[in-house]
Amino acid sequence: MYMQVERRTGTLLHLKRNPSIRSWSLLFGISSVGLAAAYYSTDSWAWKMFYVAGCMFVAIQNLEDWE
Repeated sequence: MYMQVERRTGTLLHLKRNPSIRSWSLLFGISSVGLAAAYYSTDSWAWKMFYVAGCMFVAIQNLEDWE
């Protein structure tokens, strides 16, 4: 379910949401690309850390908001 009712009164409707399976799949997939790039590259360890950190940043940015 995309949105769930947290609290409902006569004047207030508070909804909450959690990341969907699509968001978790994107997080796993993009992170895997960064890890694979670091593992299979012949670059220095600094570049490998940059690959992993960059892909993790993009993956977390694609994760839907939690509320």
